[in-house]
Amino acid sequence: MNKTQMRHFMTVLGRDYKVAVDNGFRGPIAMDAQPSLNMTANTGIPSLFTTEIFPEITRAIVTPMRAAEIYSERQSGDWTTNLVQFPFVESTGEVSAYHDYSQAGVVGTNMNWETRQPWLYQTWTEWGERETDIAGRGNISLVAEKNMASISVLNKTQNQIYLFGVQGLKNYGVLNDPDLPPAIQPTKKTGGGTTWQSTNDPIEIYNDFVKFFGQLSEQMGGNVSMDDHLVVVIPTGLQQCLSYKNQYGVRIREMLKEDYPNMRIEVLPELGEKLSNGKLPSNMMQMFVEEYEGMRTVFCGFTYKLRAHRMELYSTWQRQKKSQGTWGGVWRLPVACASMAGI
Repeated sequence: MNKTQMRHFMTVLGRDYKVAVDNGFRGPIAMDAQPSLNMTANTGIPSLFTTEIFPEITRAIVTPMRAAEIYSERQSGDWTTNLVQFPFVESTGEVSAYHDYSQAGVVGTNMNWETRQPWLYQTWTEWGERETDIAGRGNISLVAEKNMASISVLNKTQNQIYLFGVQGLKNYGVLNDPDLPPAIQPTKKTGGGTTWQSTNDPIEIYNDFVKFFGQLSEQMGGNVSMDDHLVVVIPTGLQQCLSYKNQYGVRIREMLKEDYPNMRIEVLPELGEKLSNGKLPSNMMQMFVEEYEGMRTVFCGFTYKLRAHRMELYSTWQRQKKSQGTWGGVWRLPVACASMAGI
């Protein structure tokens, strides 16, 4: 469009369409809706178009729950149970010198019932429609993740009760049952301390096991041998100490296997001072006999596991209660367990 045509066009705009036209027009203009644009320098495209969401979820580390695995587990009762009673029977009697007409000597039985109180506990899972859809934009299944969290919280609580019981109830743990014999002290190390980390001499740590078994044998009244099925539980943070070698290149584990062929060594985080949540003043270990005359000496008990209650539906959100019940850890024969504190 030349200047003559442009002037004619602008005259028509002003006459017929009442459009104000600058008479100072001096040259060609761009025929844009917006004559000028105040734009910054080119910054590229929004970053969301070049962002990739990794398809796999990375989950936070959770302390392993090993109480049921180490001490075994069994069910007794259900969610209506208020008390659990364990019958205990002891044989009694006395003898007398024989005589045809003597009636001396008699036997009897002592009976007792040990009581435990189950504890029921719960948690809620809640989710809203919008928050679920928003999480879905990030490839997160919010409902599934919250359900997994509820199961984890319930099981973590149960693991803690198996180990330490419930304060205020006759519900004890395998580590703090009041009927357990008192813990003994480790042997003195050449460095001056008693802990395993205060020495690198495997013999000094091995001597703790010798002292440990001697204590257990004394408690059992001679009813245990070095060939029996024994379980030793040590803190997770000290398991590396069992790899110490003597001057002949023999590890502590190998020495223990030779003298105690049926001993099983387990690791438990909560036996360590740092991971016991303040419940243990120092590192501790246990040695116990798994079975005596066909009877398990210890187990963890529960009344019921993971009861999913009725779903509650609201306008734009939902929730569900989940619950469990446990009566802690039970030592049927407390004398079958020896403890050592301060390793």
